[in-house]
Parts: sequence; C-alpha cells; structure tokens
Amino acid sequence: MGRGAADALVCLGALLERVDMALTLQQLARGDGADIRQTATWQAELFERALSQDPEGRRLARAARTFVDAYGARRADEEQYVAMLRTGLDSFRNLAQVGDHAEFQMLLTDLEEAINSGDVVAMQGAHLRLMIHLQAVADA
Repeated sequence: MGRGAADALVCLGALLERVDMALTLQQLARGDGADIRQTATWQAELFERALSQDPEGRRLARAARTFVDAYGARRADEEQYVAMLRTGLDSFRNLAQVGDHAEFQMLLTDLEEAINSGDVVAMQGAHLRLMIHLQAVADA
C-alpha cells in the first residue's frame, strides 16, 4: 500500500470516529437508560442536601433513595423507576423553589409526556434535564 492510500485510510478512520461520536451524542441527548440509577441518585442527594427544607423535597429525596437502594440490591428495575417518577410528579409540581417558573413548567411537562409515552429512555432524559435545572436553582 502506498503512502497516499495509508493516509487516506487514517483519514477515513478519523472521519468514521467523528461520525460515530456525533451519532452517539445525538442518541444520548434524548436520554440514556444506563443512567437511571445515576439520575435517581442525583435526585436523592440534591434533595437531601440542598433542598431538604422543602417538605416536597424531602418526599422526593426519600422516594429516590428508596429506589436507588432497591435498584442497587436488584429489587427494583425500570418499572419502579417509572413508578417513582409518576408518583413524584405532584411533589415536583409543589416545590417552593423552582427558579425560572416557565422553564421549570416546560421541563415538568416534558417529564410528564415522557412518562405517559412509556419510553424509559425519554423519561431518563427528561428527568436528567429537570435535575440539571434544579441543581442550578440550588447552586444560585
């Protein structure tokens, strides 16, 4: 193989890696089922630490901690994750500190739509975006 062919092969490999990375990022932007436990852990820790003064925050922390503990012991799965999110909707709605109310309502609507769709990956993505928003509120 000549030098030009070898260089072309290296360039093709680099291009394919970038295409793969772009496709992976596009898929993960929607959500990642492998991050369910991590997102629930974030919820538990956020409401245990920063937002624990809110009664709804305490409910959300307890529900997430219960799920995370059961998930880690293999007594919970995606079905219990969906149940945790579904039963937590009212607590999320009744939080005292939500930052930008319009943005929070949009994120909550996205989560509710994902729950109603039954798509666990979309639920995790919506849950993650909600946690990012609430973390920013807590950090402000």
